[in-house]
Amino acid sequence: MVSAMDVAAPWGFSAPEIQVGRDPILRPAYGKLFAASEVDSTLDVIDPQHWSVTRTFNLPVGTQPKDVAVVSPKTAYLTPRFGTHLLRLDLETGATQSVVDLSSFANDDGIPDLGMMAEHDGKLFVQIRRERHGEFTYEPPAYLAVIDLATEQLVDVDPIVDGVQAIQLVGTAPKLKMQVMPETNQLLVGATGIGLDDGGIEAIDLTTLASKGLIIEEATRETGLDLGGFVMITPDHGFLAYTTDLTLSSHLHKFRSDGKVEPEQLHVGVGFLASTLVHDAGTNSLFFPNGGGEDGVFVFDATTGAQLSRDRIPTPSGVWDMALVPEPGAHVLAMIGAACAWMCTRRRRA
Repeated sequence: MVSAMDVAAPWGFSAPEIQVGRDPILRPAYGKLFAASEVDSTLDVIDPQHWSVTRTFNLPVGTQPKDVAVVSPKTAYLTPRFGTHLLRLDLETGATQSVVDLSSFANDDGIPDLGMMAEHDGKLFVQIRRERHGEFTYEPPAYLAVIDLATEQLVDVDPIVDGVQAIQLVGTAPKLKMQVMPETNQLLVGATGIGLDDGGIEAIDLTTLASKGLIIEEATRETGLDLGGFVMITPDHGFLAYTTDLTLSSHLHKFRSDGKVEPEQLHVGVGFLASTLVHDAGTNSLFFPNGGGEDGVFVFDATTGAQLSRDRIPTPSGVWDMALVPEPGAHVLAMIGAACAWMCTRRRRA
């Protein structure tokens, strides 16, 4: 189910829940909201103004998309879970085609393990996770493949080395949504692996297409066992969530771009790890999804970290993903719910 919540106090739900494919990733683009379901291999298109599903694309069997990038009103790309190529979807006809071979970045099993995507300046950045299937580990190094959208060709980020090179990450296997920072011309990646390894939040220079290293390091033990969702509010500070090794949990803290995680704990929830945090610049609010039986959303001041909502805004189940969706004259926060048991399994596996 997808719900729409107002970003302004008192943060009411402005429309009834609507049904989409199970456990989807939400991506707003070109006045629509797209929900890609890995479980059902579907892509639902939602009209935010009328709050209804206007079209459902049934993707080829076995696609299991990890993410969707809508790069024009006519074209979307999806990352098949076990595929070696991107899947291009024509949003007018529904036709699909495998494009851009990414198998050269795979480990020995031949599967690159494509993850989340981000678009910037005519380029598509695709996470290459290189999993060891069945072992819940990853084979270093991890990469970000760079694709020229005009030609659908891989960009060679290091012409001196033979072959076509991707951006090699300093951190471990990337996961969850990435964030483009126009002010610093950087792409921030949660290269966090599986917990207390050599991962963290990594900065990519969008001009040189090279890693600038980790701005937050899990190895410092300032972020518990494993990082979850994060969001930068300004070039200097942001918020992140992490879990401890004692129990699956979500600890919300502010952090600085110089690598310091502030010690004050703004919120803690048990039984889940928040996979996404959302910032609305118009209200200067931070939205935090809560699960573990205390299902709902908490709202914080995005500058001070002070809690704005008196208590959680209840939801029927734990919130897995959230996205800001433009509406005429306002924004709404769209969110999908998933049972905590699924979230806990998912977060351990992801």
